[in-house]
Amino acid sequence: MKSLLSLTVLTATLGVMSLSSRAGSFSSDFSSAPANATTYGNAQVDTTSPALKLTTAAAGFNQSGSFVINDLDPGQRVNGFTATFYLRMGGGTTPPGDGICFVFGTDVPNAAFDEDGSGGAGTISGLVVTFDAYDNSLGDNTEGPEFRIKIQGNLAASRKISNQFQTGAGYVPVTISYSTSGTLTLVYNNAVMFTNVVTLGPFATGARFGFGSRCGGGANQDQFIQNLNITTTTVSRFYVKGSAQPFPSIGIASNATFQVQLNDSGASVDPTTVTMSFKGAAVTPAASKNGAVTTIGYTPPALLAGNSTNRMIISFGYSNDASIDSLLYDFTVAATPLWSLAPNSRVYLPPDTDLSGGTTPLYRSLALSPHTNHLYIVSRTNNASGFGISVNVLDSTSGADLYRMSTNGIQSGGTITLTCVTVAEDGAIYACNVTTTNGVIIYKWANDSSTTDPQIVYNAANPGSPSNSRWGDALWSRGAGPATQLLLDSFFHTNILVLSATDAYATNFTAAPYTNAYTGGTSGLAIGRSIQFGPTNTWFVKKRTSSGTAPPVPAKPLQFVGYTTGPNTTTSLLSDSDYYGQVGGLTVDLSRNLAAGILFVTNTTIPDRLQVYDISNLASPLQIAQYNFPVNHLKNNNMIGQVIFGQTMIYAVDGNNGVIAVPVSPPPPTVLNIARSGSSAVLSWNNLNPAFFPQSSPTARPFSWTVLNQPISVSGNTNIVTDALTGTNKFYRLLK
Repeated sequence: MKSLLSLTVLTATLGVMSLSSRAGSFSSDFSSAPANATTYGNAQVDTTSPALKLTTAAAGFNQSGSFVINDLDPGQRVNGFTATFYLRMGGGTTPPGDGICFVFGTDVPNAAFDEDGSGGAGTISGLVVTFDAYDNSLGDNTEGPEFRIKIQGNLAASRKISNQFQTGAGYVPVTISYSTSGTLTLVYNNAVMFTNVVTLGPFATGARFGFGSRCGGGANQDQFIQNLNITTTTVSRFYVKGSAQPFPSIGIASNATFQVQLNDSGASVDPTTVTMSFKGAAVTPAASKNGAVTTIGYTPPALLAGNSTNRMIISFGYSNDASIDSLLYDFTVAATPLWSLAPNSRVYLPPDTDLSGGTTPLYRSLALSPHTNHLYIVSRTNNASGFGISVNVLDSTSGADLYRMSTNGIQSGGTITLTCVTVAEDGAIYACNVTTTNGVIIYKWANDSSTTDPQIVYNAANPGSPSNSRWGDALWSRGAGPATQLLLDSFFHTNILVLSATDAYATNFTAAPYTNAYTGGTSGLAIGRSIQFGPTNTWFVKKRTSSGTAPPVPAKPLQFVGYTTGPNTTTSLLSDSDYYGQVGGLTVDLSRNLAAGILFVTNTTIPDRLQVYDISNLASPLQIAQYNFPVNHLKNNNMIGQVIFGQTMIYAVDGNNGVIAVPVSPPPPTVLNIARSGSSAVLSWNNLNPAFFPQSSPTARPFSWTVLNQPISVSGNTNIVTDALTGTNKFYRLLK
């Protein structure tokens, strides 16, 4: 995805902007050892190939190194800072390990400490920003790879990633900024990972900056820092006392109330001057003062929407100072489904007939009609073949139960009489049985009227070879009328069928068999999986390790496959294993650069989860949301479920664990804006869609793109970069 703009340089005059003074600073390109900092453990400053080397892959395993900077503001309390550096994490084992941390606090030790700020001297109680490259797999709660922000030992925020820490031999820019509001913003490789996360007001005097790192007993990598710059501001007029509430600011309750306390420091806050905007509207907060402490509170008049981000801006003045100051906070309500159906809440969501083993979910598949806004769930009320079969129609917006479709003519036979359902682009509904010996049967409903009977459009004994393949656990459709195609795969083997309509009414189909070697192997797999058409002659397939494996579970890849006819051949176009091993089948929506899959847990005290990913870079998925199923985990031994994308919602069924609908909410389109400021170009773009970075070119024919390495500043939901203009023309674009 690219955004291209041109700016013509007319003059070379330089404009100077007045900035507030900075109290302290540190800067080093490590071409020489900095005099006001010390390395500990395995860390070293390499002045030959300038870098701070916290750990090196060449040094093997079991390393720990730290770098501690002397107090930049002796006798003063730091009220804000910006730290920029370039980070390399690569060149080691697969998977790499273990990570680094950036720290700031009064108890940063003169000793080596690890990626969580822990070491022989204890655990740092100040600010710890962790870049955790290794999945320590704490049961069902996967710990990494991820960013973590901790303050006084409490988790303020975490952000799951996949392979974004794997920089190879290169470096990526990092910016960490702490504001007078007591909030933190983190930009990694030009992608905003956190914005305005509530941490804590300023620490006591004597706080120091530093880095920690570790490589464990079975993983290592180069963990290097270049071009480190830190600037600080100190307390003036006021400071935030403690943490703004609620804390953490991510995942708050919908009935949350808000409070922040301001402590006078050189000026006296006037509570009568306090104003507030909440979600863009002016509101009236409560403000009172007791001694030097002003308490500001606000209670919204209604429940906050699930998944919403609520921006609060507080402005205030002083009784003895003409200044006006402001605070900015973003509070995010916990991600919750828009609607959900718990197991056994409806007759067609019955309990498994094998309650102890969870081997026989009686509802496994769903589909969505773009024409009627109806959702379809296939179910049976008993494991006996042909008993209690139903195709249930729901309102997809509310989940309301509407009616049942006709099942007249559904034949008994196969392992499961009817299981998977899909909807073609013309609204026709298709469903199939599961079979290993009796042949695949595919049915078609021309529409979803309760009086429309299904008709058989495909019936073949042992389609494809060998004869003991299991078919029907996954089914997908595309096209309409005579251009309708269906996609069907086998479980035990590598056989896949592309079925095409042979008549104008799509009442008969012929199968083209293909053989595809799944890059995740063919043994030790769960029955639950996904397969779907991609663009033109392609498909996606994703499987999961069988249930006999407890966490950590070996990850199975999302494979992108191309196929050709005459002869029928396949080519693996992409195989990416950068999803947690517990994630099963995955559904892809390339039109919105999203993917979603179910993470199946094993702990019966927590629920299974639907994970949503940004796949703007298909080889580097980035988790952007997570939603719980309505009950704590009930066994689903074969990891059976399905995810479907609608226009505004994502729908998921998890065998034995219910159905949920969650918002699609893709990030808005990213547009590059350019403004002239003296002899510089100011580039800005929204940061709601991560991973964009700016490039420039001095010419248009041909382009000669280079990455802009200037630091990115963040203002709310906007990234800003200032680039000095040279020459006659300069062209800019965003790339990801």
